[in-house]
Amino acid sequence: MKYTKYFINGDYIDTDALNAMPKIMFPFTLAAALMGFVFGMAVIPMAATLDGLRSVKYASIRFERKHQLLKKVAQLKHF
Repeated sequence: MKYTKYFINGDYIDTDALNAMPKIMFPFTLAAALMGFVFGMAVIPMAATLDGLRSVKYASIRFERKHQLLKKVAQLKHF
């Protein structure tokens, strides 16, 4: 909850630390931020796809279980 509090209060960027950082470090921090952004944008669709596939798999398992149960009930009614 510590970091959530930072986001809610808007204190997640320490501008004093950015001003104290040497200017030579700016290209490196910008490159790291862009790589993180690109990585995050690549991971989000992959995670959504995997979650979608998992939900289809679980729906298929539920359907098969229901189908097998109905088959067993139908066989019991014949006896």
